[in-house]
Amino acid sequence: MAVPLYGGPLLAGWMQAAWPLLAALAAMFFLAQILSGKTAARGDMPRPLHLTVLALTQVVLVLAVYAAGAGLSALTGALAAPLWLPLALTALGGTIYALHYSHDPQQDEVIGLLDQALASITNGASFDSGGEGDDPTDPQDRAAVQQAMAELWALPPDAGASELDKVVQRLEARVGHRAFADLLNEVAEGFAQVDRALLRYLASPAVRRRLIAERTDLRPAFALLLNSDDPGVQADLVALVQTLLEEDAPASALPPPEQLRDRAGEAPELARLLAPVEHAARKGG
Repeated sequence: MAVPLYGGPLLAGWMQAAWPLLAALAAMFFLAQILSGKTAARGDMPRPLHLTVLALTQVVLVLAVYAAGAGLSALTGALAAPLWLPLALTALGGTIYALHYSHDPQQDEVIGLLDQALASITNGASFDSGGEGDDPTDPQDRAAVQQAMAELWALPPDAGASELDKVVQRLEARVGHRAFADLLNEVAEGFAQVDRALLRYLASPAVRRRLIAERTDLRPAFALLLNSDDPGVQADLVALVQTLLEEDAPASALPPPEQLRDRAGEAPELARLLAPVEHAARKGG
């Protein structure tokens, strides 16, 4: 989804395309947001102001990715490619993006868990004192997540922990724990650096403890990432679960025991987590 979407402005920068092309790309990014149904006004913000902020964030995002492409151009020289190629890539990515958010193709169980998690986050004020400022779909928060995603897509799948942590820490500094829902929508698409970024985001004590305090359901993240065969994803997942177990986290913050049991036969590291996770589930039940 994100490769063609962000690939358009990245390619435009690499090609040293003229500025009018950037305006077209920003408009396509904004159109993708509209088609995905994510333009509803939030809190007390008037809808026209909400749309204006959302449009400006798309411009900033396109400029940031274009700048990354311009950096490539400075290193390797301008890429010779037709001007329609960045537009075609972004159009394809925007279409996939809109379809992805209007219809989640995950299994029914994961959909149910995800719905519960999003409801928990969106209605966080009923659990904690978060209030309207904690809305994860605030356009400024979404812009921060999109900027982080652009940085993650620029990293290789086997990026080192320090590289991932730089992106994650910048995101946390901007939005705190509020990026969880948006990051959750980006994982399990076959890109290990994105999957590991979510796990390392949850590994932050401040983020993890705030989400648990608000009774946010973390099981959707584990339900999606348990299926990964990437060694780095598995290692970060095991480390996070071990930390949660040591902190006596509730069952809603641990992997679903049934899915963990299914994967335990294929990964010895996961097998060692099964007994304590099942114990936590029984205790929580």
